[in-house]
Amino acid sequence: MEISSLPDKFNYGVALLKMFMCFEVILVHFWQGTVSLCLIPFDALKGFSVPVFMFVSFYFTEKTLNGGGGYV
Repeated sequence: MEISSLPDKFNYGVALLKMFMCFEVILVHFWQGTVSLCLIPFDALKGFSVPVFMFVSFYFTEKTLNGGGGYV
């Protein structure tokens, strides 16, 4: 099934990205200390957290206001 043939389905990938970036925003504000080896990916993505989270949030808001119901 093609992605373009599912215009009214919820995009779980974008929702998952928003959830992960929300976690990263929390880490930016509250995480202090040294970085262990298993936490390096979280530390590396902290710089992208706020811009990506805001972009995805604005995207969902635009879809909701234009009658898409929050669907992608």
